[in-house]
Amino acid sequence: MKKFKFLSIMMLMIMPIFMACGNDENDDEKVKTINKADFIGTWYSLTGGGVQVVDETTITAYELSKGENGYELSSEPETINYTLDGDKVVALDGVAVTISIEGNTMVTSRNEQRAYFTKYNGTLQQLIDYLNSNY
Repeated sequence: MKKFKFLSIMMLMIMPIFMACGNDENDDEKVKTINKADFIGTWYSLTGGGVQVVDETTITAYELSKGENGYELSSEPETINYTLDGDKVVALDGVAVTISIEGNTMVTSRNEQRAYFTKYNGTLQQLIDYLNSNY
């Protein structure tokens, strides 16, 4: 009887360990697959991210500068071929950036650095006109 009681107490003590070993993954740790349709478009950041025009396979990145006459784009953009892998944008050279998109806001992160972008529905010239109207 003493042995049975001892084993019963041990099982009660061990039971929480088994219960705690379930799926501990919370929603923040799950990889959120980015919908390509949400990613495609024109994104801008006034805090150093510039302007990125995204299509099906390429990202064209422009520097955005603020001068005496307002905002302007660099004349020599950089074009990057990419693929989407879950919540990562992977350039063909292997560099990966994690992104999250919520509404018209995109957050990119790499090496603990983040950039915040806003989606703009219009041409690059319309974007510059919009930014300069709020200059």
